[in-house]
Amino acid sequence: MSGSTSEFQQFMHQFEILTEALSSKIEQVAEGVVMVNEKLDRHMESSNRHFKMIDRQLIAVNAKLDEHTAKLDAHTAKLDEHTAKLDEHTAKLDAHTAKLDEHSAKLDEHSEQFRSVNSRIDRLREEMHKESDETRALIKISYVELDRRMTTVEESLAMLSRRVDAIEART
Repeated sequence: MSGSTSEFQQFMHQFEILTEALSSKIEQVAEGVVMVNEKLDRHMESSNRHFKMIDRQLIAVNAKLDEHTAKLDAHTAKLDEHTAKLDEHTAKLDAHTAKLDEHSAKLDEHSEQFRSVNSRIDRLREEMHKESDETRALIKISYVELDRRMTTVEESLAMLSRRVDAIEART
């Protein structure tokens, strides 16, 4: 029996050595997991700060867009007022035209005045069209800038992801 007790003691001794080695390796893996978690937490904090910054920028862009929309609405209201006034003037011109048809002799005297009014109406229409085109161009620029910023954010996020992958690959 002393032979089997000796073998058993030797087996137990080897088992304890293996258990200690295994415990040491488990501790190393646990430390590695903690380090990766800390790195991931730092990355998440950085990403959250970055996203908050992007959110602030988007809020600013939205505020600008709201501002431009409000201005566009104000211009539209003014255009509506001008259109109503032009409609009133058109009605008056129609009445005058009827009178002018009755008084053809006076038509030659007043024709230059009507050309001037028509020219002003055309200029107003051209100016309104130009302002509308400029406003649309500003809105397009805002969308292009927003798209450029989103592309930059996506590229930054992809770069950060590659860095995290590279860091995780090293550990």
